[in-house]
Amino acid sequence: MLVETKKLFSFPQEFRACYAKNSNDRVFEIAKMLNEAQMSKGVTLSFQSMDAHTQETIRRKNIKLDHFRETLQRYRQAGIVTYTELIIGLPGETLESFRDGINTLLNAGQHDGINMYLCQTLPNSEMNDVAYRAAHEIVDRRSPLLLQHSSPAVDPHQEYNDIVLGTSTMDAERFCETYKFAWAVQTFHCLGLAR
Repeated sequence: MLVETKKLFSFPQEFRACYAKNSNDRVFEIAKMLNEAQMSKGVTLSFQSMDAHTQETIRRKNIKLDHFRETLQRYRQAGIVTYTELIIGLPGETLESFRDGINTLLNAGQHDGINMYLCQTLPNSEMNDVAYRAAHEIVDRRSPLLLQHSSPAVDPHQEYNDIVLGTSTMDAERFCETYKFAWAVQTFHCLGLAR
């Protein structure tokens, strides 16, 4: 429907969709149609963290690295850009495991884009549960919402979110180092300045 709408009205021109975490044939076919219509800004191949201990701590499972490599190659052969998302500040993650995770992604062939976001403690989520927070020594702060994928606009209603600035495995100082490292990778590698 979106492709047909663009053919009729020249809009929407291009957009970023939230794709299924585990890319299957159906997701690939949708991505291919959008890419051929020059509407796609890329397909998500997301992990949150590459570290097995962190994944266990946050009760998530990743796609297997071999499957990731195959999927990445499939999209690349079709000329479809991909990007991988990681989250900074997850319980169980360390500066070293975060760096190792980025290295793993790069060695697996992810050079189109690695987007890194700050961990948030959302209302009614396990991460915001009192016992979970205490067990992982979660320290968060309320911060103005960073809308990095939007155009700047004047909005009289400021939105906020609670971002994690430290855990039992990553204190505030290490968090800052991780954050700087993430931006260095995004700036110099993902945007192509160091290639």
